[in-house]
Amino acid sequence: MVSAIWCQTPLVDKSLLFPRRVDTSVTLEIVQRDSPCAVTQILKKSISRVWKLFYFHETMDPYIVFLKFSELILTRLLVVKKGMENVFTKSTAMLLVLILIWGASWPINKIAVPHSPPLLYAGLRALLGGILLTLIIWKTRKAINWRNNWKKYFIATFFNSILFFGLQTAGLLYLPGGLFSVLVYFQPILLGLFAWLLLGESLSPIRIIGLLLGFAGIVVVSVDGLTVHISAIGVTLGLLTAISWAFGVIYVKKISKEVDAFWMVAMQCIIGGISLLGLGSMFEDWSAIEWGRPQYQLGLVFGATIGIPLAYILYYKLVSAGEASKVGSSTFLIPIVAVLLGVIFLRETVTYRLIVGLVLVGLSIRFVNLQKKPQKKQKQGDGPVAS
Repeated sequence: MVSAIWCQTPLVDKSLLFPRRVDTSVTLEIVQRDSPCAVTQILKKSISRVWKLFYFHETMDPYIVFLKFSELILTRLLVVKKGMENVFTKSTAMLLVLILIWGASWPINKIAVPHSPPLLYAGLRALLGGILLTLIIWKTRKAINWRNNWKKYFIATFFNSILFFGLQTAGLLYLPGGLFSVLVYFQPILLGLFAWLLLGESLSPIRIIGLLLGFAGIVVVSVDGLTVHISAIGVTLGLLTAISWAFGVIYVKKISKEVDAFWMVAMQCIIGGISLLGLGSMFEDWSAIEWGRPQYQLGLVFGATIGIPLAYILYYKLVSAGEASKVGSSTFLIPIVAVLLGVIFLRETVTYRLIVGLVLVGLSIRFVNLQKKPQKKQKQGDGPVAS
């Protein structure tokens, strides 16, 4: 039962994770200076605090260090919000919900995958999510323009749905959801490199630093996966998922002016879901699905209702409101949320290498998404997917 998994004894004393008093003077000072890199400075300060934990408590459990690190970052981010005007704006609330949805998708899918063959699970989740999104946006069906766009839909589906959902679901069988999410979120880093190579987008020195940091983080996490979890297959599937996702986003960027964003997502999910179900029917057994398992039901319902339709509606509303750059610069929070939820609810393993790799990947995503001036309009299809 899911409830049995979620109601286990806490891993550590709560007093170690959430102290009564939090020193926020540095964060408030950053807000008062209106620094454009407040999040990066928050990370630096939090990392410094965690380093002190390493130095003064050499035998401290990695669980405590990671949870303390997460608490520091999230607390400081909330203090930044409190120091700004219009704290709970609609766009801020939408962004926080979006990050939580994408972060929660990994542990939820992790507990669901063992109760179904991976291709059938991925196909059902994508197909049901695509159908629900189609019903929501049905009034705009003229924007499908199937005769002119069907090839574009199928190419995008191959990378963003068939490969992404298929590899993602299979990979979760071999690695914890948190670790796998860190590997997959190498995608924003690959995206910067591929956009430079294939689309001719600029690659500034700060982005080059971000790419190098991301590569270092993935190396650290991959070594951790090979030595602790003993699954080269899982690490490989995670990186292949990131690569397929990056190529998919690059392609959607190229055709973004020719297709409707919502219908691109809906078509990818429907065509991809049917394709994955077809492959699953050939190589897997429908009778192996444990329909009555609460874990499986949770994963299927979450993906079909929240992970795909609601997440994309929130994302594109943020894009239309000019907040896409904020979404991009906040993607480093998603693997942190995924690892945090996996540790708390699923008792997933946390090591020092995973913490270091997570920090490096987070900083890398932040640097890769740094922009001198906010773009007036974000191209469609850039949003991270973790449904």
